[in-house]
Order: sequence, then structure tokens, then C-alpha cells
Amino acid sequence: MGASGGRVLGTLAARLRHSGERWGVAAICIGVGQGLAVVLENVADTASAS
Repeated sequence: MGASGGRVLGTLAARLRHSGERWGVAAICIGVGQGLAVVLENVADTASAS
């Protein structure tokens, strides 16, 4: 199944939107000692805060 990364990022984005937090990080293992990490910024709330 190749959708686990999309599911992780989609869940993180939804949680950031729901909680109002600004930053989130997602990490996944892709096997053989390799991994990926992504930092997401919730920019929806930062425009209204300034």
C-alpha cells in the first residue's frame, strides 16, 4: 500500500487545523534504514494573528 505517507501528512494537516497549532512534524520509515520527515506550517491562522 503506497498511501501511508499521504495518510500521515493528511492526518497531521487536519490535526494542525483543528488544534490551531502552527507547526507539526511527520516522520515515516521507508525501510532498509531509510526514513523521511516533513515539517508542516499551519499558515491559515498566522495571517489573522498579525
